[in-house]
Amino acid sequence: MKSLFRPRSLLAAFATLFLLHLGYLYFKVGSGLARDAWDVPSILYGRPAVIRTGDLVENLKLPERLARLSYQKVSGVPAKPGTWSREANRIRIHTRGFQAGDVSRPDVRIDIGITEGRVATLETSSGSFPDELVLEPEEITRILGPKMESRRMVPLTAVPKHLQDAVLAAEDSRFYSHFGIDFIGVMRALKVNLRRMRIVQGGSTITQQLAKNFFLTPRKSLWRKLREAELAVLLELRFSKEEILEAYLNKIYFGQEGPRGIYGVEDAADFYFSKGVGDLTLEEAALLTGIIRSPHRYSPLRMAAAARNRRNWVLSRMASLGMISKEEEHKASITPLRMNPRHFPVQIAENYVDYLERMAEETLGPEQLSRTGYRFYTSLDLVHQTAAEKAVAEGLAELGEKKGSPEAEEDPLQAALVAVDPATGEL
Repeated sequence: MKSLFRPRSLLAAFATLFLLHLGYLYFKVGSGLARDAWDVPSILYGRPAVIRTGDLVENLKLPERLARLSYQKVSGVPAKPGTWSREANRIRIHTRGFQAGDVSRPDVRIDIGITEGRVATLETSSGSFPDELVLEPEEITRILGPKMESRRMVPLTAVPKHLQDAVLAAEDSRFYSHFGIDFIGVMRALKVNLRRMRIVQGGSTITQQLAKNFFLTPRKSLWRKLREAELAVLLELRFSKEEILEAYLNKIYFGQEGPRGIYGVEDAADFYFSKGVGDLTLEEAALLTGIIRSPHRYSPLRMAAAARNRRNWVLSRMASLGMISKEEEHKASITPLRMNPRHFPVQIAENYVDYLERMAEETLGPEQLSRTGYRFYTSLDLVHQTAAEKAVAEGLAELGEKKGSPEAEEDPLQAALVAVDPATGEL
C-alpha cells in the first residue's frame, strides 16, 4: 500500500498545483483585460468654433480652422464628413459629428451664405436654417503614459463589419470556430514554411496575438509559444468571441508618429484618415488591416507601393472567403491610396496647458491622467492663441530692433498677453 500511496500523492499534488496555476492564470487574464488595465491617455480640447449669422467672415478664419481640424478642401458639394468647398459667395462644409461632454452633435452638410463679407445665412442640406454652426473642438494635447501609447477605446459595435471581416480574413479566418488555437492553421503554416524553407506564415490566432501583446514579452522562444497557447485557451474560456475581438481591435499597434505609438482602430483611423473608425470605406479598412502584420513595412505614409499591394491582398482574401463580391474587390483594389493624416498637435499655449495639467494632476493623480482617458474641454481658442503668440513675437522683435538686439543683452525684452471674454470671464 505504501508503494502505491506515494505515486498517488505525488499525482494529487501535481494536479493540485496545476489547478492552482490555471486558477491564477484565469484570474490574471480576467484582470488583464479589465478596462482599468488599459493605457488610454487623457485629451485636452480647445474651444469649439461657433459660426452665427452676422459674423465677419474674415474674423472667423474658417480656412485656417478647417485646415487645423484636417478638413479636406474639395470641388463642388462636400459629400463626406470632414470636407469643405468654397465658391464666390458661399462656403460649404460637411461637418463631423462629435460629442463634447454632455453635448452631442451629428454630422451635417451646411451652406454658409456670404453677403458683404458677413455670414448672411446658414442652411443645411435638409432645408433647415439653424441659428449657429458648431465645429468639433480642436485637440490641444494628449497626456500620455510612460509607454507613450495613444489610444481611444471603442466598442465592437462601433467598428464597421467590413473592417472586422478584413481583420478576420487577414489574421484569423477561423476565429469563430476554434478555441484559441487553430491546429488547422498551424499545420497549414508549417506546410508552407517547410516548402519555402523559411518562415512565411505564422499560425497564431487573434486570441494568441492578444495573449502575447497583453501578457508576454516579444522575445521568441518555444516556451513563450507554449505560454501563448495556454493563455489563449484561458482567454477563450474567460471571455466571449466578441469581447476578445473588441480587445484585439483596441490593442493592436498601427505605427509611430514621433515618440507616440498609434494603437487601436479608432486612433489609427483618425491618424491615417482624419476620421472615426465608423466612417472607414472598404478600401481604407483593408489598408489599415494590412498595416497590422508589419506597421513599418506596410506604412502607407512611407511605403505606399507595399501598403497598396498588402491592401489588395487583404481584399483578395476577403473575396475568396465570400466576405465581399468580386466586383467590390475590383473597385476597391483600383482605388488609389487617399491619405489625410492628422498629425499630433504642436505644443501651443505651453503655460496655459501646464497650468491645466497641474490642476488635473493634483485632483486625479498622474497615473489616472495617462491611463483613464479623461476629456477636458477648455475655453482656449487655438486660432486666436496662435495669432496672439505671433503678435507678441513680432512686437518684441520690432521693439528689439529699436532698442538693439535683445539676445545680446543680459535682460532681454519680455512680454505677456492675456485675453479674457468679458461676457464670461473665460481665458
